[in-house]
Amino acid sequence: MDVYPSRRKIWTSILGFAAFVLIGLIAAGSVIANGVDRRNWLVFAAVGFFAWMLVLAIRELRRPVPLAHLDEEGFECALGRVPWANVSAASVRWHWRARVPSQRLFLELRTPAETPGPETREYLSQSPFGGPVAADGQIDLPLWDSKQRVLADVRRFYAAA
Repeated sequence: MDVYPSRRKIWTSILGFAAFVLIGLIAAGSVIANGVDRRNWLVFAAVGFFAWMLVLAIRELRRPVPLAHLDEEGFECALGRVPWANVSAASVRWHWRARVPSQRLFLELRTPAETPGPETREYLSQSPFGGPVAADGQIDLPLWDSKQRVLADVRRFYAAA
């Protein structure tokens, strides 16, 4: 079963990035009207950054790339393939990363030193919607649906969730 970022999160990102691009273009117009100075490079860099993030978000909406794949043998994400036998617990909880709180699926590993197997296809890793993170003997993934539905999806394949 492939899981994808929620469409609501993608649309929220598209609208947010489009707003930042519009605000940046207004600021860039003001900079150009008042004379470009070397100190104004940040305005143009910000417009470029948010425009690129907007393009990535639209691309994800048009051609979605899965966050992960769940099946009877284990789960696979951009970090690699992990068998369910190496998962000791699965839970959804809040996590703060870079001053931004988000709910994520945490998969605690029995043997964290065991390197995940190689992934067999492309998965979403670094994107505006988050990606998998491996730290402190666990792998955490962004939620692809409500907390209850994510846990139900995991329980279909991993009974201890």
